[in-house]
Amino acid sequence: MDKLSEKNAEIKNESTKESFFGKIGTLFDGERQKRKEDGRALALDLIIFSVGFVLSRCHLLFGARPLGIAFLATLPFGVWPSLFGAALGALTLGVDGIIFAGAAAITVFLRAALSMGGKTSGINDTLFKESLLLRMSVSIIGGFLTAVYEVLVSGFGERSLLFGLSMIILPPALVFVFSGCFSTGFSLKDIFDGDTDALSFSGKSERARYNIIFFQMSSLSLLFFISLSLSSVNIFGISFSYLFSSVITLLVAKRFGAILGLATGFITTLAISGTLSVSFALAGLAAGVMFSFGTGYALIAGGIALAAWSAYSSSLSGFLSTLPEYVIAASISLPMLKKIGREITKEEPCDSGQSSEDMVGTMALAYQNRYSGCLDALELALTSLSGIIRGYLRNGSGFLSHDEYRCAVISVAERYCRECTGAGLCSKEGIRPCIKNADKIADKLAEGNKITSDDVNTDTEFCQMAAEVADAISRECAMREEESYRIKNSDSIADEYELIARLINSARASDDAERSVDDSLTDTLGELFRESGFENGTIRVFGERRRHFILAGEDEDGSKITSKELRRGIESALGVKLAAPEYFRRDKMVLMECGIERAFSVEIAAAQIAGKSGEISGDAVASFESGDDRFFALISDGMGSGEVARETSEFVTKFMRASLGIGAAKETVLHMLNHTIRNQREECSATVDLFELDLLTGEAVFIKSGAAPSYVKRESSIFRIRSQTAPIGLLGSIDTEKIKVEVRPGDYVIMLSDGVADSMEDAPWLLVMLGDAPKKNPKEYAEAILAEAQKNAKTGDDMSVVVIKINEI
Repeated sequence: MDKLSEKNAEIKNESTKESFFGKIGTLFDGERQKRKEDGRALALDLIIFSVGFVLSRCHLLFGARPLGIAFLATLPFGVWPSLFGAALGALTLGVDGIIFAGAAAITVFLRAALSMGGKTSGINDTLFKESLLLRMSVSIIGGFLTAVYEVLVSGFGERSLLFGLSMIILPPALVFVFSGCFSTGFSLKDIFDGDTDALSFSGKSERARYNIIFFQMSSLSLLFFISLSLSSVNIFGISFSYLFSSVITLLVAKRFGAILGLATGFITTLAISGTLSVSFALAGLAAGVMFSFGTGYALIAGGIALAAWSAYSSSLSGFLSTLPEYVIAASISLPMLKKIGREITKEEPCDSGQSSEDMVGTMALAYQNRYSGCLDALELALTSLSGIIRGYLRNGSGFLSHDEYRCAVISVAERYCRECTGAGLCSKEGIRPCIKNADKIADKLAEGNKITSDDVNTDTEFCQMAAEVADAISRECAMREEESYRIKNSDSIADEYELIARLINSARASDDAERSVDDSLTDTLGELFRESGFENGTIRVFGERRRHFILAGEDEDGSKITSKELRRGIESALGVKLAAPEYFRRDKMVLMECGIERAFSVEIAAAQIAGKSGEISGDAVASFESGDDRFFALISDGMGSGEVARETSEFVTKFMRASLGIGAAKETVLHMLNHTIRNQREECSATVDLFELDLLTGEAVFIKSGAAPSYVKRESSIFRIRSQTAPIGLLGSIDTEKIKVEVRPGDYVIMLSDGVADSMEDAPWLLVMLGDAPKKNPKEYAEAILAEAQKNAKTGDDMSVVVIKINEI
């Protein structure tokens, strides 16, 4: 039966491997069919194809052409037409263009692989919808490939170095700049067919205002680079760059007014001519002012303003360089200008169902792009964990033993003394600097401290080699430490990579779950939405745990979408508490977007004391909240007591705070902890007593490894949570037990180290105390338990008490 299962798994894996390009082919077929049915989609593809073509040919710095890769890495739609355009544009550059075309293709297929993952259905919902950080990372890979090619072809020189740096640094920066065009919730339909307040600040929230500013800056930047890319294209003396700038300036001036028309005219031509850019700015300003009197007046006013400044600043040549392009642009844009801003009369039909679908789709894309989850926080967390692990492994005993450090000190000192001209004087005086103090220097090195010339030159002040000897000792010890660590850990490198991969995979899975649409809940709430009076409304529910809702429908006065009945219905159906929603209006259509709020809060207090007076406690206590609304409380008891035990338990708490704080899987975190502690030179271990409370749902769980029992007190009832497991670091694999518990508002959770009580049988006083009415203040409760434990203590072990009160918000 096992062999059959393995065979089926192999067949399934082969199917998955072969299905990637199969998925791509299926998507192509679907997109091609869509183009047959929708001419506007085909027109958009042609525009994106053209933009990809011209951007891929544009040279910026030191021969670098990063715009095509950046544009491909940014787009959430139309990626395939853009790839064809970018590849074709790159190939027109000659032999060097082949590598740019290849980098463009690799960029797109990397994005497809990352966004599809191992999914076999619902691909269209996630394809090219990865986070901004991943898009920037993919663009770096694409640029890096071209940089490597340049170095291989041209050799390692100043120009190739500058080219490589440009291709590595510029693409991610440009991806961030361009992202505002596609990830701020605006669409082409909003811009050209929506209400005239699309980019107005009036009545908008702070986040909406930020999105408007970012969208405007990003769009102007993209238009600037498109115009720059067209600057080399001239046919019959007509500049395509000026032609493009004229068309865009007139469209923006008609749609959004004179000020944005001025900005567009100036920015789009700034890279071509600083002087003549003022001409196009004045054309946008004049046309924007005159559009209220009529399109014909606006076009004439724009032409006069442009011609006048061009002739004034650059005489006849400036006039002839700009006016013909403006006239052609005015003729081309006239049909679009008549359509833009056209008001929808009451007699014109309006499909509210399609409008709500468009609004929800646009906001859904914006939510998926701005969602910052585990994967985005992982880089900072890994950096923090690296520092914590390095500090723990080096703290206290170092990488070498005392004798190993001493041998290194003597070896270096004897080597320098043999070559020193003053060796005879030292011999005459009976002085052996450094060698005499080898034990003290070895102690200092073992503690992780740096040695100086003063440590070498303790018996005499005339040693001229003291500073060099100190540096040589440090270098020698560093080399021996590295070699010792390499030999010791050669068998564990594979384990480390596997654990890191598991950490990344768990973060990715968590992000995917929170960004994906919950079809079942969407259908459930859709019924509720229709019962509330939205016949043609649209709703989508995102997330597996941190629910996010986007819903839209026709609601003239907003009374239906803001009703308490709708809010209570959603909260009742999901068993969650909704956060304050944000509302957006477009004509009769209203959109609501909201997440969920915490339903629970905690009060926590801890009390601790060392087992022996004046000593350091080997227990460490921590409490913290993660970015995904979970609360954690932790007690770790290091093996033994004193400084070594404290170092181990503090490492456990710091490590778990850094990793669980980003939402990492607890099992993976415990595996990494166990692996790291077992790699210590000295035998170390520590207990883990972890309490987790989901602040959104109230679900609670204990995770115990060698920890003492914990208790939940609910009025007069007491519930004991215990396990028979080994501490972290003792065994090759982790020995933990996960125990789900039910907690309610008003409950007290009591966590103890084994120094307080290993069981109720050993501490009958604890049963009596927990049976009494608790102190209302958790701090007083924790201190009272600790005081009673001290009275009844039979051993000199460290003691820690944590009391948590569960509250409902």
